[in-house]
Amino acid sequence: MTTESEYFNHWLSKFDDTITEAVRVSVAASGRQGVDRRLFWASALFTRICTSGVSLLSLTPTSRFAGKLLSHYDSSGASALARSVLDACLMFFYLCIDDVADHERDARFKAVYLHDCMSRYRLFRDLGLDDPELTAFKRQADDLKAELMQVPSIAHMPSKQRASIFRGERWMLIPRTKLLERMGSDPRQYRAIYGLLSSHVHNGPMTFMRMEEGDRGRGVESDFEKGRIGLALEVSDGEVGQAIRGMSALFPDIPTR
Repeated sequence: MTTESEYFNHWLSKFDDTITEAVRVSVAASGRQGVDRRLFWASALFTRICTSGVSLLSLTPTSRFAGKLLSHYDSSGASALARSVLDACLMFFYLCIDDVADHERDARFKAVYLHDCMSRYRLFRDLGLDDPELTAFKRQADDLKAELMQVPSIAHMPSKQRASIFRGERWMLIPRTKLLERMGSDPRQYRAIYGLLSSHVHNGPMTFMRMEEGDRGRGVESDFEKGRIGLALEVSDGEVGQAIRGMSALFPDIPTR
């Protein structure tokens, strides 16, 4: 039977190798001129994946990226970073890897642009910033909504769903379950793991209830902390590995290892 320490050490070593390969691929794909929108954002999103992965390793005690003065076992922080990896990998697949028609990919990009535009508009507005960008954001959002209304799948979707997209509350044009299936993931298992990781992003009750059990949440070395950090590494390793394969398909000139 594998101990928590063995599990932790295995996935630390494995994820270190995976991130090293991911960074190599990211560097090889960077700095290209004249690439289309799909390849540009694939490179940008893959960089986000690598950055979050390196941050996760930096927070993992005994990692070559970790600080040497203090071994701080924070499975909550590791879980939050692992969710960031999952989110970036999901967006990467949705925008750049999923095999869809050009008009569908174009609609996906426009919905993401609209979400970004509306988020920035609300940020400036709610901070009370008297900035000319507010008008620019509003104008850009109106243009994107008009363009999206020309997409048959959006024009004919339920009005409540379309309104949520136009308000910038959601960016995904297909059900998440369907996207996960297209990624080859088990939606039910993915939701369970994602929910566990998300509880640490939002400091939900699962992050502080039962702290008295097994030296949880104190930053000290324990089987619980090692197990949960190991889980964050394992989950991230699978997602980053899939993203590397996606990059290899988009950039076939990059040699694989």
